[in-house]
Amino acid sequence: MNFLENIHANLFTFEGVGFLLRGPSGSGKSDLTLRVLDEGGALVSDDRTDIFADNDNKIYGQPPEALKGKLEIRGIGIITHPYTPSCFIDVICDLCNSYARMPEDNSIIFHSEAIKYYRINPFESSIIAKLRIMAQTLRESR
Repeated sequence: MNFLENIHANLFTFEGVGFLLRGPSGSGKSDLTLRVLDEGGALVSDDRTDIFADNDNKIYGQPPEALKGKLEIRGIGIITHPYTPSCFIDVICDLCNSYARMPEDNSIIFHSEAIKYYRINPFESSIIAKLRIMAQTLRESR
């Protein structure tokens, strides 16, 4: 595996799909990750994610050594949580307050790989259902 970069992002698996959440501090990355874990998802990394490419240029993420199994919960603090050591990044979600009602293209080039892409509001009451639909759609297209 070739190290590419360390980014400010969370990574988890949900419904068999690896989701990379990007957004500034306080945008809801850890809050959404906590809700996903409560729905059966698996933590990979919180706050920072190391990005790697394998020999086939598939993009993976893993937690930096110092953050393995750590999750920050605002108002509570940093807790230790079971984690998955790494996963393939299937979907990148940028966290925002508004987004296109009908996005024209839902993929981006990330380290020379086309990856599914969405802009999402992590605080919408339907966000877990939306993540399930994203995962289902991606699994069906494989």
